Amino acid sequence: MRVHAVDFDQQVTFSLDDIQHDVQCRWSNYERGVAWVLQQEGYALRGMDMAIAGDVPIASGLSSSAAIEVATAYAFSA
Repeated sequence: MRVHAVDFDQQVTFSLDDIQHDVQCRWSNYERGVAWVLQQEGYALRGMDMAIAGDVPIASGLSSSAAIEVATAYAFSA
């Protein structure tokens, strides 16, 4: 997986074969968590290049993290 966070101007990569928690780029743990749960439920996932961006203020309490998780799950299903 390669994920680029436009708002943070950061990019991370991780293997779907060994998903680990990221302490430096904590924003990427939402995508990692979705991938981990889907695999635990028996879904065979393929890697992808993903770019994420948003206009919801960070840490505003408006569930931007939930939106990212839903979008990630949808992207895996496509």
